Amino acid sequence: MPLTLPVISIAPYVHRTDTNEAERRATSAALHEACVNYGFFYLDISSFASHEETDELERLAHQFFELPQDAKDVISIENEDLARGYQRLKQNVTNGKADAHEGIDFYRPVEQPEKGWPLWGENQWPSDEVVPKFKATYEVWVEKMKQLGLIVMEAMAAGLGLTAEEWLDLRSKVDNSFWVMRVIGYPPLPNDHDGFSCGSHKDYGCLTFLHADSTPSALQVFLPASTPALASAQSANAKHGDAASANGLEDTLPREQGVEEGVWLMADPKPGCVVCNIGEMWEIWTQGLYRSTLHRVIHRGSNYRVSVPFFFEPNYTARIAPLPAAIRAWEKLGGQATTPPPNVKRDPVVYGDFLRQKVAGNFEESGPDLRPPYPPTISPTHTMDPVPTFVRGETVWLWTSDSGNSWTQATVLSINNAAKHESARNISYNVIFFDRSNRKVATTVGPALIRRCSPVMREGITA
Repeated sequence: MPLTLPVISIAPYVHRTDTNEAERRATSAALHEACVNYGFFYLDISSFASHEETDELERLAHQFFELPQDAKDVISIENEDLARGYQRLKQNVTNGKADAHEGIDFYRPVEQPEKGWPLWGENQWPSDEVVPKFKATYEVWVEKMKQLGLIVMEAMAAGLGLTAEEWLDLRSKVDNSFWVMRVIGYPPLPNDHDGFSCGSHKDYGCLTFLHADSTPSALQVFLPASTPALASAQSANAKHGDAASANGLEDTLPREQGVEEGVWLMADPKPGCVVCNIGEMWEIWTQGLYRSTLHRVIHRGSNYRVSVPFFFEPNYTARIAPLPAAIRAWEKLGGQATTPPPNVKRDPVVYGDFLRQKVAGNFEESGPDLRPPYPPTISPTHTMDPVPTFVRGETVWLWTSDSGNSWTQATVLSINNAAKHESARNISYNVIFFDRSNRKVATTVGPALIRRCSPVMREGITA
């Protein structure tokens, strides 16, 4: 029998009653098993979302991607923070290679948007004149997926064995989720194409809920040879003379899983279900007991495929560290051979820091990332003025290739367009700094490449 991902209904947690406690326990246990063995599963949400809703998501996505290129470019990510908005075909990068898809990216809105800060811009939506009801429909979907995220997190917490107090602590780290939603369009690849619609990767957040149209043979999930369910399926297939690889998928493409042996499993859409997978934050929370699994998209059909992944993430400032329940679970397992080995110990992370580093790599095909991270004296919770208010003679941080694509100290010489201070987009700064050869350099930069230096590290450079 071909191996497939498990199907788990979330209905017992959506429609809670005093009489379905046993069903909730069964759902939590199934989620635990799926996270340990696969990191991927089908989540039956037919009790939570209708097919009319998901059909409308697909229709609107197709309507947008069928627009002329210049109409789509109106909401380009280059208008904002290089994260929110539309990306052209092959503008997104995975593993240093351009992906053969286009898409629109949305993030949780922030209180004081500033496009010069990574991830801190404003979402850009197709207008109702161009794609009627796009924004309203997708905003409703965002709210539903945020609710679903909390529901699934609670069910997973029960499956892992968190106490009521531990669940409340975990919930406090995701109750203001810095969510991400993508609306992605995949043109079909030629049959002889040796590339990918989206290269192999692990999701770096918490939970992913993927709705995709009915296109088969596109999404693939990597199952290592050590996966117990894979070993059992291959043994059964061998007895019946079937192919050893799950679903008969022969992997003739370049290896994307490194030296690890295993099988790429098709995860075709199922009616009433989203494909759900866990991200790297769950790996940290459980020290590797739960898997964040490699997956990729290779779409070689004849149609234009659309998908809508929603990433339910931790709060931006949440500190992610191993959960006591996960430590207890490892002790209970006692290192059984049927369980995955724990990851090399990973230090706790602040989710916002982790996210910025990951997103920065989504736009560079090769070489180092050239987009500025935060400078040394800026924390992820630092509040930036809506409009920078640097003054002549102030020492600042400057991001420049002349200092090796890094932050360096600079001094503000003068400010241009200061009279238009109501908009940071109209301001530029004349600054002076020393390059890698210790030569004095003067240049003009916009607010995206300059940050306040606090505390002042040295006296200003004189002209």
